[in-house]
Amino acid sequence: MTRPEGLPILKLEGLSVGYHGRALVDGITFELAPGTIACVVGRNGSGKSTVLRTIAGQLNPLGGRVLVNGRPASERRLWRRARIYRIGFLVQGQRHFPALSVREHLHLALWYSRKNWRAREFEIQRLVDDPPFSALANAVDRSASTLSGGQDMILGLAKCVLQDCQLLLLDEPSTGLSVVHRNEVFPYLRVLAEHRAILMVEQSMSVAFGHSDVVYQIRKRAGQGPEEALACVRVNADVKASIAASYRAGRAAEASDAVAALLGGGS
Repeated sequence: MTRPEGLPILKLEGLSVGYHGRALVDGITFELAPGTIACVVGRNGSGKSTVLRTIAGQLNPLGGRVLVNGRPASERRLWRRARIYRIGFLVQGQRHFPALSVREHLHLALWYSRKNWRAREFEIQRLVDDPPFSALANAVDRSASTLSGGQDMILGLAKCVLQDCQLLLLDEPSTGLSVVHRNEVFPYLRVLAEHRAILMVEQSMSVAFGHSDVVYQIRKRAGQGPEEALACVRVNADVKASIAASYRAGRAAEASDAVAALLGGGS
């Protein structure tokens, strides 16, 4: 599906998300243009992953709309939704079929490309030759169940790249990554986002503020009661930049205090 020029890749209009008819977060309204990496932060259980699951189509929205490339994302079948709207969703935890090898997973990612086996093999080899996917180079013929948490995440990202996903939804992508892999993955995401949009959920505040262009916080509204749905608001750009600068300068304690004040202000 081709994106009309000037339209955002992702647009949320008053989106309400939750379970069993009860909204956790409502009134979510923002858009992501190509080249944007955004991150959603908030306390545990606040509904961060629920936002991603609703955009991906695992959950039905309780209200509002999800638009991809200017079109309402109305397809409910997950495999068709992913293919039509070119959405890649990396969930937390085990992401793959344990009985299949890494190579078989990568071939499956190229299934709709209609390339022959030799062409797929060439593309897979080219991918795993360079970081961060070189973490899979010595594991391509192993079962996906033997991968470390970091390799598991990198395999999921590799499948999104091979499928040429235009919108990437990443649920806590830093989980399980070693320092070496983290230093390869997040700079790569910046390159990958050049013609795509990436929406992350993160518990690591150094990742959330240091590797994104914009941060959205799930928090209570002023005077809100305990049973009311939370809001999703954009963190002030100057506050976001200040926290990111503190992390980059190695002032982790200072950055952590600022984050704690920010998240505490939403309680």
